[in-house]
Amino acid sequence: MKNTLHEAILVTLLVTGLYAFIKYCESNIRYYSNYFTFEKVTQNVELKLSSQAGVGEKVFKANCAVCHGAKGQGASGPQNNDASLELLKAKVLTGSYPPGYKPKRTTRIMPRFPHLKDKIEAIHQYFQEVK
Repeated sequence: MKNTLHEAILVTLLVTGLYAFIKYCESNIRYYSNYFTFEKVTQNVELKLSSQAGVGEKVFKANCAVCHGAKGQGASGPQNNDASLELLKAKVLTGSYPPGYKPKRTTRIMPRFPHLKDKIEAIHQYFQEVK
């Protein structure tokens, strides 16, 4: 009986502590999610983007961010938020590099996105405005 009581108290303490920790994490979710993704915490800061950059942000996040990071900072794909318009057009449309460009990586894994032909300038504008 004594061991069962001790086990019950221990389980209750563990469950209570876990519950308290989860609640603490929920209350600080923005901090913790940014901590684990290594992104700068920006609370209550909203960027004022031009309409073209706003379109570019949506297109980039829907098509590119999974590999290149939410702001083009690089992830499994290389950083591209500092890329020239010429480089963006070449890589997105043809999968190649502009003449004379030395790639950061030797892999050729990026697929082509010809359907984004009319949105590349908007993506470039988005990068210019979030620097």
